[in-house]
Amino acid sequence: MAHLGNTIQALNNKILGRIFSFNATGCYSDLTTARHTSQVCTSWRQIILDVPSIWGNLIDLGCLLQKSDAWRNEVLHRAGNADLAIHGPIWCITNPEKFVIAEKFLELLISNHWTRIYWLDVTFPNFHRPTSWSGACAWRAIESPAPKLTFFSICFGDDMPSTFSSPSFTLFAHDAPQLTHFKQNHIPIDLSKISSSICLTSLTLDSVSNFNLGIILKTCSQMYLLQSLDLLFGTKPGASPSLEGPVSQTDLPLLSSLHINAELRFSMAFLDHVEPCPGCSLNLLTHDDVSLVPRITADEFLTIRRIIGKHANNYLCLWSPPRDFLFRSDHQAYFIDIMLGEVTVHIRCALQVDATPDRPISALYFDFLKTVDPVYIAGVKEFALISFLVLPFDQQSMDFFRIAMPDLEELSITTSSLVKLLEAVEPDFGGFFLQLRKIVWLAEDTVFPDITELIERFLTNRQNLGIPIQEIDLTDWAHRGRTPPISRALPVWFTRPFVSSIRLGHSR
Repeated sequence: MAHLGNTIQALNNKILGRIFSFNATGCYSDLTTARHTSQVCTSWRQIILDVPSIWGNLIDLGCLLQKSDAWRNEVLHRAGNADLAIHGPIWCITNPEKFVIAEKFLELLISNHWTRIYWLDVTFPNFHRPTSWSGACAWRAIESPAPKLTFFSICFGDDMPSTFSSPSFTLFAHDAPQLTHFKQNHIPIDLSKISSSICLTSLTLDSVSNFNLGIILKTCSQMYLLQSLDLLFGTKPGASPSLEGPVSQTDLPLLSSLHINAELRFSMAFLDHVEPCPGCSLNLLTHDDVSLVPRITADEFLTIRRIIGKHANNYLCLWSPPRDFLFRSDHQAYFIDIMLGEVTVHIRCALQVDATPDRPISALYFDFLKTVDPVYIAGVKEFALISFLVLPFDQQSMDFFRIAMPDLEELSITTSSLVKLLEAVEPDFGGFFLQLRKIVWLAEDTVFPDITELIERFLTNRQNLGIPIQEIDLTDWAHRGRTPPISRALPVWFTRPFVSSIRLGHSR
């Protein structure tokens, strides 16, 4: 330890100051860390006191509001003229008196030090109504230019100062040249002015203001450095921007993360006109209320499939094949879920199409699975096919499976899909999923006829071919308190916690 101490003491004070600065930022306990570091010895204390930027990064409202006015003022004094990073969270404070202190202290910081603030990330709880903010002049500073600001996010919960609802309100006076991260949090903004911040790399929009699809696309097209885009308008009817306005294809060459929570038609229109960089992740959530939103036609459904396929393949073309793949669908409950690496899609919609023998609704849903280029999922080891549809395992579908996942080892599948799959490949049970060793057999509420003989033929054939199924997992049946549609023991081990009498057959 003495040797270690001598080594550290040999470092230049400027280097130590940089180390202390790094050590005191990036976590919720950074103020405590700085204080403890300054108490190690006299020289360390002096170094920390001599670096105002350390204290400028320590304006942690959640921590400072637990202390006295004297200590808050002392931290601000030690920051000198350094740039300020103000962050919360204030939502963790439950004492009403502390909220008043929080309001006053934050108002003080913004009104007196606005041009020094480079990081502002504060969240107030939904249950707190900030009565002291109505008419507060301090917030008018936010309408002034912000020359240092790089990160902006203030979430007021259910209410916000009246300043923000004024018709003349202009955030930053449309002048924040260093802004890189912006989260709207329902604050009214002129989106066309925000785009003038050429440094913007991360943008979150969550309320319509005066937006429409054309304005959003045009704004994004001017953000050449944009890397992360979140459109979180919600899925209630009318929550998303309208589809009005001239639209054109928008190239976002650096966009690597795209998160959309909005109505389905807006989401698809936006995705159809955006070209992100290869490898861009997609997190899409569209929970439309099928009782209020016009039903989706079959042609629209095919367009949705094309658009999702474009973005899924765009992600997969850059990254190694994912290990896990989940596809879940049910036209009765109007949902499709896809989880594949950093592509997550949750779609809720109702189809407006009459089922015909050559174009059943189940085929439209199942075709979503085949939007992914099979080359990109060749390395999938675990595949979950959770569908409560009678899926059409036709020749085209089987050809897709044979090519797409040659290394598949574990298949999770519902009873109806399992039956249709086995019937489609019989008698050539060895012609697909040659590496398959485990089947997770998922329960359904539907009553099925006994399928013991079909399962037995499948297991016996695989055993004879030297590619046996080693495990069938019936855990889901046990959790639901149901019994699978088999009438006798099968030549394979079943996993617990199912009844031990089912666990018969050859030993692995």
